[in-house]
Amino acid sequence: MKGFNKGLTHERPWTKLYTESLARKTYIVRRALDSMTWVFSVLAGALLLSAALLFPTLLRDETVIEGEVARLVNEERDRHALNPLVFDSVLGHVAETYSKRMLTYQFFWHNRQLTEDEAFRRQPIDSVIERYGFYIAENIVETPVGFSSICGLTLTNRQIAKCMVELWRESKPHYTTMLGTYSATGVGVACDLFECKGTQYFTPRAGL
Repeated sequence: MKGFNKGLTHERPWTKLYTESLARKTYIVRRALDSMTWVFSVLAGALLLSAALLFPTLLRDETVIEGEVARLVNEERDRHALNPLVFDSVLGHVAETYSKRMLTYQFFWHNRQLTEDEAFRRQPIDSVIERYGFYIAENIVETPVGFSSICGLTLTNRQIAKCMVELWRESKPHYTTMLGTYSATGVGVACDLFECKGTQYFTPRAGL
């Protein structure tokens, strides 16, 4: 019995091998689960980021941006005790047309700068000037959608409008135009997934 009991206390070789194999398999399973958890975390983060970027895009409204730009410009003029600019539908339509043209053909220059391309020989503002025969000033701007190194986040309609006005504030010629002796304005904005282009016209006469 003594020998028998002594024999029972010894760990058999196959038991040790089984224990080591089980530990190895457990380690592999844990590593696999950790890897899967990491992958799922990355995928979930990517989905959340995509949703955060896509949701404001789905709510993008150029009309809201235009109104906010006009409001912020008038707010800036009020700080300098200047008269507010009234909205002019004709200038607004021309501004919108020009912003869409800049976005579609991927260019960025002022309206009267013609190119050899026939598509740009007849600028929309020309007809307004020819018809009404008075001075019209122009500010143009392009803003990335998502993030701007100057403005920070540019995801929502309000953030984009604020960035447009801020970029004009940072440019002395544009800021001078913003605070000029005008009475009417028209704002036009066009956006895609990557950027927004904006145009604002100023005139000393209202009611075109």
